[in-house]
Amino acid sequence: MTEANATSSRSRRVELRVRERIPASVADVVDDVVDRLRRLEGDGEITALRVETWGRQCETDAVASADTAVASTVAEFRSWADRNGYTLRPAFDRRDVSSMVARTSRSELVVPMICLAVYEDDELQCVAPCSDGDDVFTAADCLAALESDAPDPIEASFERDGAADDVDAAERERASV
Repeated sequence: MTEANATSSRSRRVELRVRERIPASVADVVDDVVDRLRRLEGDGEITALRVETWGRQCETDAVASADTAVASTVAEFRSWADRNGYTLRPAFDRRDVSSMVARTSRSELVVPMICLAVYEDDELQCVAPCSDGDDVFTAADCLAALESDAPDPIEASFERDGAADDVDAAERERASV
C-alpha cells in the first residue's frame, strides 16, 4: 500500500471541546479553530468533526468514578496520557473549593477552554493540551500538525520545536563568535 493510499484509507476523527461561558476574546479563537477544522473535514483530511461544550469544572469524585460525560471523557484522556508518557497538567488542573455556608469542601477538576482529541480508526491518538513534563503540546500545535497532515500530531510538534531550538542555539553560537 502506498503512503497516499494509507493516508486516504485511514479514519481520522477530531473532537473539539470548548468550555462553556468563555470570554469573547477566546470565542473568536474558537470560531477560527472550528473554521479551520471544518476546512480540513471538507478537504478530506479528517473524516469527522464533533464540537461539544463542557462545563468549567467537574468534581474529582465524579472523575474518579467516571459517572458523568465530562468525567468519562477526562478518564479516557488521562488513560491515554498515562499509556503514552504524557500528563494532562497544567491544562487540566485540580483545585479545592470550600463552602462556608455548607461547611464542606470538595476537589474539582478545571478543564481547559479549548481541547482537541484526535482519533485514528476510533483509537485515541492524541489529546491537546498535554505535556511531556518539559514541553506543552497545545491545541494550536495540534491544529497546525493536522493541517500539515502529520501522521502523529504530537511527535511532529515536538520535532518542529526541537528543530527550532537547534536553529536558535546555532544562531546564538554564531552571534557569540
